[in-house]
Amino acid sequence: MAKFAHRGCGRGTLVFICIMLLATCGSAPAQTSNTDKRIGNLEARVRALESELQTLKRSEAEARSVITEFHKSLTSRDLGAIEKLVAPEIVVLENGNRNDGWADFRDNHLKPEFKETAAPSSWELVKLVVTPKMAWGYTKQVVTVTREGGQEVELLVWAVYVLETREGQWKITLLDWSVKVPRQSKS
Repeated sequence: MAKFAHRGCGRGTLVFICIMLLATCGSAPAQTSNTDKRIGNLEARVRALESELQTLKRSEAEARSVITEFHKSLTSRDLGAIEKLVAPEIVVLENGNRNDGWADFRDNHLKPEFKETAAPSSWELVKLVVTPKMAWGYTKQVVTVTREGGQEVELLVWAVYVLETREGQWKITLLDWSVKVPRQSKS
């Protein structure tokens, strides 16, 4: 959201300020001219802030959609859909490993991983921070896997996303996966 929204200053507050300004300015002709100018300036600023807020809301919805579509595309193992969501120079980090660029990520990470059976999982977007040109967020995913011997365990996967707008489209430019594997019990 816009900076002013965090301080509790929305349209209602700005309208209240305009009303208070009118009430305290008096009605003399010279003051009326000044008052009209100030009201005009305040109204212009309110319109500008409303426009900025709408842009941020639209940006947040679009960035959220890219992260959601990325997860859906991973689940469906759709490389073409994933490619549309990431920047060509994406950097992907996972537990000490790094992929530089889409081709490296696709060929050396996704393709080998997609050859394995997909494990059931659930995920949620925990946090998303957006500006008109850049966003970052993180997700929490729980993946259920079966170890040798039939023991089911849940892996905890935290993913951090950095997105930028590129030619009017949000693209993932950095992805960092951190996977916590539970220790195997000694039985």
